[in-house]
Amino acid sequence: MSFTPEPPIISQFLSINYTLYFVPLGFPTTSLNVSVTPPPGISMILYQKTIVVPGATPYVNLTVTMLPSADVAAGLYPVTVVAAGVGRTYTQTLYVQVVKYLIVAYCGNWEPKPTTYTVPVNSSVTWLRLNTGERSGCIVDGVDIGLSDAVIPSLNVTSPNLLQYHSFTYTFTKPGTYPFYCALHPLWMTGTITVTA
Repeated sequence: MSFTPEPPIISQFLSINYTLYFVPLGFPTTSLNVSVTPPPGISMILYQKTIVVPGATPYVNLTVTMLPSADVAAGLYPVTVVAAGVGRTYTQTLYVQVVKYLIVAYCGNWEPKPTTYTVPVNSSVTWLRLNTGERSGCIVDGVDIGLSDAVIPSLNVTSPNLLQYHSFTYTFTKPGTYPFYCALHPLWMTGTITVTA
C-alpha cells in the first residue's frame, strides 16, 4: 500500500484528492475492505471502501480526500491503512506532509489554486504540480509530458521545472507584494503573494 506521491502534501486551504495504491501479492482474495485512520485534526474520506483485486492488472487503487484543520502544525504525520479480506488483514503506516501555504499548479486548466495568498513575513509557500488525468493533455499513454514552474521576478527566484507531484518551497523574509507566474504558461498560470509584517 502506498500513496502517490509519497508523502502527499496537504494544506488547510485546499481539499485535495490523492490516490492510495495497492499491490496485491499473489492475489490472496477477490476483494478487500479498506479503512484509514488519520492523525487528529486531519480529515480523510475514502470514496470507495471496497476494492476488487483484478487477476490481470498489477494494482488497484482508491481515492482519498485529505484536509487538515487550521490548528494542525506543518510536519509529517502518520496514517494507518487497513485492508481486510477473507480472514486476512494487512496494516501499514503511511505518511502525509502538512504545509501551511500551498499553491497547486494544475496541469489541464492552467490556473494555480489559489491565485492569491496573504501570509505573514517568514512564511514558507509551497508550489505543487498536479495533473487532472489523461484528459488534461498532460498525461499521454501514461507518460507525464506537462511541465510548470514558479517564477517570482521581483526576487529573482525561479523554481526547477515541476513534473507531476514535484514541489518547490520558498520562504518570504520581507513584507511586500510578490507577483508570480509560470514561465511555461505565463498567460494563465499567474498569481500574487502578499507578505505582511
